[in-house]
Amino acid sequence: MHTLLVQEVIDSLQSHIAVLDEHGVIIAVNQAWIEFARTNGCSEFTVGVGADYLSACQHAAEVQGNVVAAEVINGIQNVLNGTLPDFSAEYACHSPTEERWFAMRVRPLNEGHNRVLVTHENITGFQRSAEQAREAAKQQEREAQALSCIACSKALTQGDLERLGSELTRRAALAVGVERAGIWLADETKTCLNNEDTFHLSQDAHTQEDPLQLQQLEATWEELQNARYLAVDDALRDPRTSAFAQAQLAALGTFSVLIAAIRSGEELLGILSFEQRDTLRHWEQNEITFACQMADQVALAIANQKRLRAEDLLRNSEEQLKRLNQEYPSLLILKAPKSKG
Repeated sequence: MHTLLVQEVIDSLQSHIAVLDEHGVIIAVNQAWIEFARTNGCSEFTVGVGADYLSACQHAAEVQGNVVAAEVINGIQNVLNGTLPDFSAEYACHSPTEERWFAMRVRPLNEGHNRVLVTHENITGFQRSAEQAREAAKQQEREAQALSCIACSKALTQGDLERLGSELTRRAALAVGVERAGIWLADETKTCLNNEDTFHLSQDAHTQEDPLQLQQLEATWEELQNARYLAVDDALRDPRTSAFAQAQLAALGTFSVLIAAIRSGEELLGILSFEQRDTLRHWEQNEITFACQMADQVALAIANQKRLRAEDLLRNSEEQLKRLNQEYPSLLILKAPKSKG
């Protein structure tokens, strides 16, 4: 009765469980262990009760070159002889249809016999979360580096929009991993958006797209009057971007779009767009912040361009006035102020 109860308990666990005797032979397993063996094409002769588990690991180490298997052999033997209190290892066990990772743990059974309990826990979810965290950290590092390069660019301080646009769109697309990154600026009449530059990641090439009529993008433009960005997972269905998507994105296979406003004070000058092709994408907060910061760099370049042009006009006017004064000194009559009293 006690044995049946113990078997029912371990069969209820999702972990794959086996008990090994002092020689490394399997003397008990749970249902999860059996089911995993069946679904992965293993016979009970090799991994079932009576099978030599250490020999199976030895085969994997010597024939298949599995480094973890060699570590497992030493770990189990050390727990069996009391050298180690327990042993653990993580390993990949991918199938033809999915990637999987497991954590193995070996513990002694305290029942007066030299036996160990071996458990295998599926940690695929944890591994994927950890990998996503690592990738997110790498992406944030790329974003920070791209922003730093643009902020220190001579094209920015010189107000060279053409050169800055080419540099910015490429760095942005590479940092975020989007197919297209583009800068669109409104004309003076605010009737259309002109494409300063668009970078295509898969082609590693720049293009200048045809102008877009703002009338087609009315909902998008209106939304950005009071918003810093639009992060849209499904551009074709979202009413804020559906017209923009149909006019510009649908033919390119773009599904998701992140649009940051390029603004000077309260005036909306244009947009910086990131476009995700082929699949829907949820935009993370770091990506949104990055897009807004890059859009601010474009706005700064526009301000620098206007300032430098104004300085050139002033300098030209002063030089022209100076030449006139030298050529026609009599034209300039300076009157001294009248004295009081």
